[in-house]
Amino acid sequence: KQPKLNDIFAMSIFHLTVKRGSRSENRLSVDKHDYIMRLGRFAERHDGELAFGESGNMPSWAADVPQKFWVEADAHERANGTLYHEVEFALPRELTFDQQISAAREAARMICGDQHPYSWGLHEKDGNPHVHLMFSGRMLDGIDRDADQFFKRYNAKNPERGGCRKESSGDARGPEWVKQVRTDW
Repeated sequence: KQPKLNDIFAMSIFHLTVKRGSRSENRLSVDKHDYIMRLGRFAERHDGELAFGESGNMPSWAADVPQKFWVEADAHERANGTLYHEVEFALPRELTFDQQISAAREAARMICGDQHPYSWGLHEKDGNPHVHLMFSGRMLDGIDRDADQFFKRYNAKNPERGGCRKESSGDARGPEWVKQVRTDW
C-alpha cells in the first residue's frame, strides 16, 4: 500500500552517495563498521535503528567476527591509503522489509561481487529506510592469508608471498564507476 500525503501518492526519492575512508580524514574502518552495526558508542547515537545487517566475502580469520576484519584493516593498511569504500543508498518505502533486504543483498553482490570483503546495515528511521554498505578495496584470490599478510603489498610474481591485491581507488572507483553504480541501482 502506497503512503498518501494530502491525497497525493508518495513515492520514494532516489539517493545514492559514495564515500571513502582514510586515516588522513579520520575515518577509521572499525568506527564505520560499528556505526553501521550499531555497536559500542554507536548503539544509542545514530540515524535510525539497525533493522538488518550482514557481512560477506570475509577471509577465514574474520568470517565469524567481521568487526575483526575492519580492526585489522585500520592496523595494517598503509598510513595514507584508502581503508574502505562506502555506498549509502535509500530503499523504496514501497517494498516490504523482506524485499528491502533482498534489494540490499543484490546491491552488495553487484558492487562487491565475490571478491571484496563487505559489511552492510539497513537502517530505518521515520519511514527513511536506507543502507550503508562498506567494502574493502582488497580482492580475495583464494589464497589463505593471516591478517598480517592479508594487508601487505601485493606480489604479482609470487602472490602467495604478498598480500591480497588492492583495487586502486582512482579509475576503479572514480566518477564513471559512481555513474554506473547509480544507473545499476
